[in-house]
Amino acid sequence: MVKALVSNIQRYSTKDGPGIRSTLFLTGCTLRCKWCSNPELLEDRQVVLHFRARCHKCGQCIVKDPSIKMMDDGAAAEKSEHKKELLTICPFDAFEFNSRYMDSKEAVEKLLKDQVYYEVSGGGVTISGGEALIHPEFDIEILKELKDHGIHTCIDTAGNVPLESLKAVLPYTDLILFDLKAYDSVIHKKCTGFGNERILQNFRYLCDINFPMWIRMPVVAGYNDDDEDFRKRLKLTKGIDSIKQIDVLCYHEYGMGKYKALGMEYEVKDGFISEEKADRLLAIAAEENIKINLIRE
Repeated sequence: MVKALVSNIQRYSTKDGPGIRSTLFLTGCTLRCKWCSNPELLEDRQVVLHFRARCHKCGQCIVKDPSIKMMDDGAAAEKSEHKKELLTICPFDAFEFNSRYMDSKEAVEKLLKDQVYYEVSGGGVTISGGEALIHPEFDIEILKELKDHGIHTCIDTAGNVPLESLKAVLPYTDLILFDLKAYDSVIHKKCTGFGNERILQNFRYLCDINFPMWIRMPVVAGYNDDDEDFRKRLKLTKGIDSIKQIDVLCYHEYGMGKYKALGMEYEVKDGFISEEKADRLLAIAAEENIKINLIRE
């Protein structure tokens, strides 16, 4: 039985596919998006976060690591080299792992607890990340079991994975949530650290076999908000009957606190989409006669 690092099972999710869903978050990602809202999942390993807001200034962490400074808002322990040891030392649970190992049997048992909600709402289970498809064997064990229970299944992917990994999960998957972060590979690399050639290859394969997809297009000011690149992203979807929905996701900074908890720098300084730009995105979609859902968190 395959194991993987599971960060969280988010229950009663309504944004990761149709109906009420449970979203299973796995660690590890093949991109490094500047605006990533789950930076604790970038590496496929256990890391420790420190939440300074939970600190009661007891000083126990400083006894272990004298380099930690006590600040007005708590201990500045985010970059400590002893965070794993501090997990058991801190009496106020200010330190926590990003994930824990779970086998597919345990994961499915947890996911089945909400089966009644999936059934009455037309929902199901979505596997996300990180990048869900860097764990294809784990995914397949879960997806097979869920399909045996008649549960709708979904994979959330940025597409920067081998085509073989994508093909392997498709027989047990009902829907793919597919990210299109930029059309131009240079823009894509600026945003994510990688070009998008493999992503577009995988996207076109899914289109060719008419596999059901929801497309997600994040838009971040100063990174991938160029009008013509956005238009080209939209045109990729034109006339593809298997694309059931297109969500344009305006930038939000909900993940910013996690960067601080990890001792990481948050690079995006002002990625918010103005009302004028939002109207322009809607106008471009209208010009192309493509329906989009503009989502402003």
